[in-house]
Amino acid sequence: MLETNSELLVELLASELEISKTEPSSLLLFINAPPDVFAVARVMSNLKDALLVLAKVVALSTDAELEVDQLSVWIKISTWAAENEQKLSEVLGPDNIDHEKSQPLHGRIGDWPLYCALYYRHPNDENRAQHVHLTAQFLLVAHAYRAREASEDRDYANSVMETTRLVRLLADIQQKRAFDERQNILTELPSEAVSQLDFAHIVQARADSSDSDHWRILARAMRHAVTNSGGLRRATTEAPASDRKTIINLEDIDEFLDSSSGAITHITRMRSPMLSNKIVSEMIHDGLSPDELLSGTEHLIFTERDEQEKRQRRAFTPQAGAMRTRGLAKAISMRNQSLSMRWGGLSLWETASLHNQLFTLADNESNSANDFHPDVSNLELAALMLSIYWTANPLKSVIDIRLSTKKTRYPKTIGAGKRHFSTLHKQWLLAPLKPKYISSLTDESKAHLVATGPVLVLQIHSEISSRIARWKDAKHKGEAAEETKLFSQTEEIYQEAIQQLLIKLNSQTLARFTLKRIESDFSHHLYHTCRDWVEVSLITGVMHGQSDVAIHYAAPQMEKLYNAYGKTCNQLMNSISEELSWPELPVPILPMEQCVQAKLRFGCRTLLKPDSVRELVQNLKTRYRERLRQVGTKNYLVELHNIFTLYVMLMLHFTTGYRAVKDPLYSFSHIDLKTGLVVISDKDADDWYHSRLAWLPKQVCDQLLMYAEHCRLLSQRLMILNRNLADSILTSESTPFLFLLDEQFQQGTLRPAELKKRLETFFPVPINVNRAYLRNRLRDMGVDGEVVRLFMGHWDMGQEPYSRNSSLSPLEFKRVIEEPITEIFKGDGWSVLRGICRDD
Repeated sequence: MLETNSELLVELLASELEISKTEPSSLLLFINAPPDVFAVARVMSNLKDALLVLAKVVALSTDAELEVDQLSVWIKISTWAAENEQKLSEVLGPDNIDHEKSQPLHGRIGDWPLYCALYYRHPNDENRAQHVHLTAQFLLVAHAYRAREASEDRDYANSVMETTRLVRLLADIQQKRAFDERQNILTELPSEAVSQLDFAHIVQARADSSDSDHWRILARAMRHAVTNSGGLRRATTEAPASDRKTIINLEDIDEFLDSSSGAITHITRMRSPMLSNKIVSEMIHDGLSPDELLSGTEHLIFTERDEQEKRQRRAFTPQAGAMRTRGLAKAISMRNQSLSMRWGGLSLWETASLHNQLFTLADNESNSANDFHPDVSNLELAALMLSIYWTANPLKSVIDIRLSTKKTRYPKTIGAGKRHFSTLHKQWLLAPLKPKYISSLTDESKAHLVATGPVLVLQIHSEISSRIARWKDAKHKGEAAEETKLFSQTEEIYQEAIQQLLIKLNSQTLARFTLKRIESDFSHHLYHTCRDWVEVSLITGVMHGQSDVAIHYAAPQMEKLYNAYGKTCNQLMNSISEELSWPELPVPILPMEQCVQAKLRFGCRTLLKPDSVRELVQNLKTRYRERLRQVGTKNYLVELHNIFTLYVMLMLHFTTGYRAVKDPLYSFSHIDLKTGLVVISDKDADDWYHSRLAWLPKQVCDQLLMYAEHCRLLSQRLMILNRNLADSILTSESTPFLFLLDEQFQQGTLRPAELKKRLETFFPVPINVNRAYLRNRLRDMGVDGEVVRLFMGHWDMGQEPYSRNSSLSPLEFKRVIEEPITEIFKGDGWSVLRGICRDD
């Protein structure tokens, strides 16, 4: 006797269609149907539409794991089931589902998320094709997940639950407000079938240019499917710390894999430790996979041991691991090089078409015409859209812009996080972004730091400011208040007006304008001018994903930001005028006039004055020489070693951007004296994954060699005073390269608190000021922003300096920073000291 409806359904379909039971069984497995199926006719009707699209997707995809012939049989099955609801009801009986309830599948969704997602059909004709296409793509993703879970011990339950929930909610109209808010996702998806890889690129591009978690969920699912990543379980095969040697260079994997079978080597799978829920949430918000976060990211560790010491571990194929790591690195590297982000912007033709429409609306003789919303005039809508585009700000921020009627060209304050439109000078006035944390500064600290300006002034292009000013004059005529809002309607009203405008524009141009594409386009033009996302964030007032950490250390001159904005506006407006065949080029924005404000910095408050660094170096040298003259005194050896260690450590800090961490430069083996490249692991875990490269001038390498010789001679003097420490300095890896001594000749560590304590009497500044100093000096010298980002250790996954797919080679990195770092080193007054090797 048959026990479940699904078995009854298989029997019925096989009998009616005269096919093997294997075919309907495989279809039910494909959609993860429950044993007691429900709403079969409705699910099969929606499934039929998705399978028709999926057949096209499979035909376009080169590596799909489904056959078109198999899909043809499933389409035949779903078509019959959709057309024979009465027959199904007679055989299966009632499913006891109230389809009119707000939650008809309550209690079933958690167990059968994919099947329940197929229950929902999009109610609107204009977005139904996109929703069906999304459903088809995810059916293919779920199929790939299922195969890996069976063969590779993966677990994609979290990803399936997140994505099916989104697919379901995109078509569930019961929650009207939430439903309307999500529809902009579908409008940006293709309605026609594309390959799985192309769809993944499209979704990733939207995720890169959007703050929405919905896009990140879709992008994560597609990325896991096409790169064979994610789904790792919590079990770990971490090797003991004593076996770890070095991270294998992915460029050497081919040579290793092809080496003779006699090589006594292992590649071990390493996973990072468990993370707190708070860190996991922050990283998920940044677009990382919860599956990989909870189980740790895989890394390849190169291990050498004698044959007798080899131990059997959990099975792991080096070839498979190498291929998987390469695939993930390549996919993320392409994303991080901002290639996909270009798809989120506009082409020149689209930009010109948009501005042609906006200029036409703004220049119409009637200021009261309102073709797109009864409460929004065409002139107001044009001014709003121009403000959105040329500030690269979202609608919510733009409608908060206030009017400033102050006569001064450079106001002292406008309020944190605010943007004003200067009615007199036709300028944007922008307050600095606030980082997540801000260092507290004492009065003593401020004497060593560069003053920063409170307000950034950006000249608006005359073609734009004249239209915005016209709207301001029409709306605010006769108002006596010194400051009022430039746009006074609600966000919902403006959203409706913009939507109607874009519908008309898309219909006329056959383009695909969206508000997100429009508001993000100008920031990409700014990036091509600045080559630094931090400076783009400071100019726009919108925190970019690649600048949220680096912005703590950036303080470019206002003149640089002003001119970068003006140059970008001039170039773009000239291109628009040529595309629209204007008779003459528009009047350009002139460079910033030379004044006190032009040289002020804008951004972080912890930028050291170059004179203060030179004073620090001279102070350290003076203290060092004073200790040399105290030879024979009780604490001579301790005090000389400590001031010498402090000098060497700060030299490292001010040439490499080392963070103030415990035990900087733990081992001398981290330095390649031939090239000057050094591996820095100052914000890292035991797997060394977040280590970074820096470059040391020859004098720094000489200083480190001299310090090593100093420590060797020191150990000889310590043989009587502390034999254990003396031995460990020479032989033990547990003793850090840089260390302190206390009065009892015991080893001390260079912790941040200890560093601050030793410097506070003559250098009372936050302990990481060297990073802001180096970042801004390098940018002032014209070093590319991407190189500076790598130098600072702010690179993302896929940009590792040891990865095959890194966007910058270590030797090219050295070539770019060698000259400016050497110039900074010499200008600050550093030189080689000798410690106790011999008196200077």
